[in-house]
Amino acid sequence: MTTAPDGMFARLARLSERPDATVLVRCTGAGSAQEVTAAQLLDGCRHTADALRTAGVRRGDKAVVMTRDAHRLVASVYALVWLGAVPVLIEPRAEVRRCLDEIAPGVFVGEPLAQVARRALGWGRGHVRTALVIGRAFPARSGSSGSTCLRECRTAAVGRHASPHQSPRTWR
Repeated sequence: MTTAPDGMFARLARLSERPDATVLVRCTGAGSAQEVTAAQLLDGCRHTADALRTAGVRRGDKAVVMTRDAHRLVASVYALVWLGAVPVLIEPRAEVRRCLDEIAPGVFVGEPLAQVARRALGWGRGHVRTALVIGRAFPARSGSSGSTCLRECRTAAVGRHASPHQSPRTWR
């Protein structure tokens, strides 16, 4: 019997056989559907895994992922599993603070608004030691094009500091 991560990695490896094949469609609003190719997804997974590894995420770390972007969600979850970390996905209707207190994640991966909410509302206070920002610094202005992949995105991390509320460092 094949374990889930091994099966997942085999499927990811097979994606490279057809790099131009559409593997994901992101829809951010009316008329804004974008196809993500296998090559783009694999690139996003590698880029995200590298940023997570650089930030110190390691095997066994529980990592909350909060993003509304389908591509970033899939790339982040695959990257976390690739590193041996445990992705934590919270139902949007859940009481986030209670979930984070119960789960006690050491890592919080989220778009800027999720990071603002985490800090302002105290989500994961006392548990989160690494906070990574994915996506644009602020939501795109009306009429601007969204990022097709993680290429245009910055990944910032608070790192393994004593306080998760210190200023983030930035990686490109």
